[in-house]
Amino acid sequence: MERELSHPKKTTNKYSIKIPVLGLGVWGVPKNKTEKIVTTAINQGYKHIDTAQIYGNEREVGKAIREKDGIFITTKLWESNFGYEKTIKACEESLSKLNKIDLFLMHSPHGPEIRKETWEAMQYLLKNKYVKAIGVSNFGIHHIKEILLWADIGPCMNQIELSPFLQRRGLSNFCKEEGIVTTAYSPLTHGIRIHDERLMEIGKIYRKSAAQILIKWSLQKDNVVIPKSTNKERIKENIEVFDFTIEQNHMEILDALEEGFATCWDPTIDP
Repeated sequence: MERELSHPKKTTNKYSIKIPVLGLGVWGVPKNKTEKIVTTAINQGYKHIDTAQIYGNEREVGKAIREKDGIFITTKLWESNFGYEKTIKACEESLSKLNKIDLFLMHSPHGPEIRKETWEAMQYLLKNKYVKAIGVSNFGIHHIKEILLWADIGPCMNQIELSPFLQRRGLSNFCKEEGIVTTAYSPLTHGIRIHDERLMEIGKIYRKSAAQILIKWSLQKDNVVIPKSTNKERIKENIEVFDFTIEQNHMEILDALEEGFATCWDPTIDP
């Protein structure tokens, strides 16, 4: 399944692409295992791979997708590469490793003094066809508003940590209102909440694992979802979520799991 990505713009929108709603995240995957794991995922039907410059495995992802058609690639610009010229150079380096970039994201809003020139460079990369779409990651409402205030092209995506235990309703609703798609990373809470009894009970009803319920919850919230796994069986299991729908009463139980539980950093609250 896919959904359309388009950029909030002050002029006619001519930049839009389709993104597979479920992808494989490769954060924390060692270089020596990345190519094999990505190949395993592609063989299981994955069409979307999410990496980043800071992950250190772009080259291995590039090897895995070489001569593979129809694979959507997301990567992210790390903070040390922010700034106009550095952004363009860093994108070129990522392209040399990946061979293509469909979606290019600013990895965080850190560095308020250089956010504007960095986004100006992101717009340049899109307009000059280095990449097919541009967006942000870990941005809060105030960060996105800052871009929308002056930019010719707004971000089509905000990638943030999301799960029933961390729903960020205000931020998610804001993005939806602005036509910005949300991607949920760490949708499985790094396994920390995977044994929650309420979650497991709902899994039993649908004969699905707790991980599949977490992924499906995010999908039914209209998010793109990028679960990570290095286990062949779990990679397969994580994509087997399109044959059922969680009923509204069970979605409400999952919605009630909100506890503001973030598993890692939260730059959305930064200045």
